[in-house]
Amino acid sequence: MEATLSDNVFVFILLSVVNTFFSLRLPEFILDYKNWLYQERKWEDGGKVYQRIFKVKNWKNELPELSDFLKPIFPRKHITAFDEKHIQKYLLESCRAELTHWGIILSSFLFGIWSGFLETLFMIFLALGLNLPYVIIQRYNRPRIIRFLENSKGNRVKNNQKKGKNRMDMDKTSGCPPYKGKTTAADHEQGGNIVFLSAEDTGQGHKSITKALVEQAHKRYPEVKITVIDGFSLGGKFMDLMGRLYNPIIVNFPALWGFFYWVANRHPRIINAFVTKSIEKELIRRLKEIRPEMIVPVHAVFIGAVLNVLKRENINIPVIPLIADLDNVSSMWADERSAYTLCPSVESKRTMLSLGIPEEKLQLVDFPVREDFCEPFPAAPRESDQIAKNGVSVLLVNGSQGSKRNMSIIRNILDRSNCRISILAGSKVSLKERLEKEFGDTPGHRVQIHGFTKDMKRYMTEADILIVRGSPNVVMEAVNLCKPIIVVDALRGQEEKNPEYVQHHNLGVVCMDPQKVPDVISDLLAQNGKKLREIYDRQLTFRNIRAAQEIVEFIVKHGCKTMQRPAGVSQSETYDACVLDMDKSEIH
Repeated sequence: MEATLSDNVFVFILLSVVNTFFSLRLPEFILDYKNWLYQERKWEDGGKVYQRIFKVKNWKNELPELSDFLKPIFPRKHITAFDEKHIQKYLLESCRAELTHWGIILSSFLFGIWSGFLETLFMIFLALGLNLPYVIIQRYNRPRIIRFLENSKGNRVKNNQKKGKNRMDMDKTSGCPPYKGKTTAADHEQGGNIVFLSAEDTGQGHKSITKALVEQAHKRYPEVKITVIDGFSLGGKFMDLMGRLYNPIIVNFPALWGFFYWVANRHPRIINAFVTKSIEKELIRRLKEIRPEMIVPVHAVFIGAVLNVLKRENINIPVIPLIADLDNVSSMWADERSAYTLCPSVESKRTMLSLGIPEEKLQLVDFPVREDFCEPFPAAPRESDQIAKNGVSVLLVNGSQGSKRNMSIIRNILDRSNCRISILAGSKVSLKERLEKEFGDTPGHRVQIHGFTKDMKRYMTEADILIVRGSPNVVMEAVNLCKPIIVVDALRGQEEKNPEYVQHHNLGVVCMDPQKVPDVISDLLAQNGKKLREIYDRQLTFRNIRAAQEIVEFIVKHGCKTMQRPAGVSQSETYDACVLDMDKSEIH
């Protein structure tokens, strides 16, 4: 279904905001005016062509710019000072502005993914009309500013850079060495500190994985202090906004999310540079406060950034990422500087090897799920006579996505089978109300609609068949409960290969056509539920209910030096006394 004009305008505004805030976090080397994109072309005649054709001088100061509304933003309408430092800053911000507006223009071509030709053409012309004038202004101003800078006799910028480097060198040769990730004697008495870098708002997957690991860490190593940090909170309001936008984007604009995922996968260096700059200051502050012995990221976007900060500050803390995907693993997970990378599937390990990570730095583990779902003796599928008496119970777990696909699945099941359906609508109240309005009066009370619940296990256990999206956490929770699953959808990007993974390992069945879901259910129940029992048996042998425990044991063994202190060595001998006064260290 093609998007409406209002939908497209909303996406255009969203793309403009994302491009703008993304550009504000870009490292300076991308904004060097000597880079190819910003260089003057011969036909531009030093910017004069824009005056001859567009009379840019007549209107360039009339257009609004971001600094008119946000005072912290560097103003570009007028040069307020002519010292070399200010001119350099002006040129950098000019390049930032041009790149931002080009980014918005190029983003408008994305509308072709979900809109018709005329609608896409309209959005492209809209983007050109609103952004090309700002590109013209920058390309008119910059050549004249560059000539002024080159003709300037002062070299204060270069001298200040040289002096700054000398001061840094002096700092590095005096006082205590930088923080090395070690702890005080009191910290050693309590055990090591582990930081888990998770994500609060990007779905429930990262939170679920983190909770599974924290549960086992508290259980197995009560003396180890655990700190869970939402990585997006380290980057201030913009990074926090990016985390909050995840769910609205994947629900309403999956093609757009697929594009973002593709960009991150193809250009991890740019994403890492952006995230590094965003989280650096707050990350260093938290490291000083917590003094961890290891960092365990469970979200790919923070790995390279954390390792960049640690290297820049000369902080020696092992980083052990746990890949939160089963297959189609992003290159954002691959960083050779990690002490180890934990791979929850053979497929994910194969991907890491293909990306150049040495095998000795890869550890094959199983996918961790919360202890509630690690049922030692899961109930076998019900017998056909019980099913015939009470009807088949189906749980739709991915109802929170609110897609038209799910509505179609529900209607087809109701029309073409006698199944009873339970739907988990999540925390979205409007979705629950829409589902109740649509299906609340179904004859025989065949539809039960539930909002947000903390008792997912109970609903899964009570159902005969689960209908799920290809979320790795939901899939593996079902597998650990030995519940047959029908995968009906998968997010573009990281989940694309998960249906294939489920089918390859015979953990369930895949049905991407909503109209065929009732047929798949009938096939699972045929021959006295033969296929249900086959899936149950395979899940029983495939699962590893000790996965989270084994992962925690590995990271403690290979990361927490406090836990590995040799016999006969005192606690005070395992660290340098010079690093204990954190306020006097070189972290700033």
